[in-house]
Amino acid sequence: MKKQEIQEIIDCLGSERKIFRYHEGRYALDYLGFEMQNRGVASLSIADLKRGQLSSLVEKSVIKNLLAHCGAGVIDKAHLDSCWENKHFCWVLGMGIWGCGRVGLDQTSRRQSNLVLQLNFTQHHCQRYQKLIRPCNSLGPFEYRGHPINTVGRKTMAWVRLDFDFDTGEALIEEIQNDWLRRAKYWSQRVRLAEQQNGGKLPLSITRNFGASVKEFETYMGELAAYEKIWAEASLAAAIDFIRQQLGLTTIYYHSFKTGCQVKNIYCQPPKSMYASLPKKFLFKAIEQAPMFLLNDKGVARRLKKIACQQWFQLRV
Repeated sequence: MKKQEIQEIIDCLGSERKIFRYHEGRYALDYLGFEMQNRGVASLSIADLKRGQLSSLVEKSVIKNLLAHCGAGVIDKAHLDSCWENKHFCWVLGMGIWGCGRVGLDQTSRRQSNLVLQLNFTQHHCQRYQKLIRPCNSLGPFEYRGHPINTVGRKTMAWVRLDFDFDTGEALIEEIQNDWLRRAKYWSQRVRLAEQQNGGKLPLSITRNFGASVKEFETYMGELAAYEKIWAEASLAAAIDFIRQQLGLTTIYYHSFKTGCQVKNIYCQPPKSMYASLPKKFLFKAIEQAPMFLLNDKGVARRLKKIACQQWFQLRV
């Protein structure tokens, strides 16, 4: 979208949205809620679920646990709202703008901008980070200001870049990325190696970035480890919920690995799992047809004609 249009959306919705709670598999429960909304009903029978497009969800452990507390094989909205695992994660959703129409450099499909949905750490986590890591500057060792992170207040764990078109009713997930965990791993390796080589004393090349001792750093890394397994799933779930509930769009596209790299002129290839196993987990269907709003863009249409075997992922919620 154009940058001005995205800014208008942010102004209407507010740059900082709400607390986003998530536990593993929660997206399956969200899908049931979407299905109830689509049908205009307050409950859904398991028999109906097994016959519909969400039939594969019946085997998810989170759905099995829910069914154990539902009588007569019927799931209602109250069940979905109250079904929360004791161990769940919280983030504060934020929004931003990315891109100035520089395809390749911005890694956007169109020569326009993307709306960025950020998963920002809660105040509790930020306080633990400040206490244990004690960064030596406002940026900190786990952030890269050249990416669409929140730079005022909360720290961004991960983000999702979105393009969409209200005329065609389509949204495209351009990218899901996480600098925080990746850079934390990098610094963890450096700290561990330096500890071995210097008898536990960290060199200036490390201490000029943060004031944590080896023990404090390891303590924080232990607390951060829990996010590793869940962050990508939570990010995509947050994006789908935002697209459907806030933007009001129900047709969602996701780049495949190869086609996405070609359309966005990406030379430094991203992790394949983010563009293969993740969308399939969320029941996206592989198709050959690009989003209509991209086909309506002359520049993108020319690039697409050069791609022999296109593949996209599509989800209708």
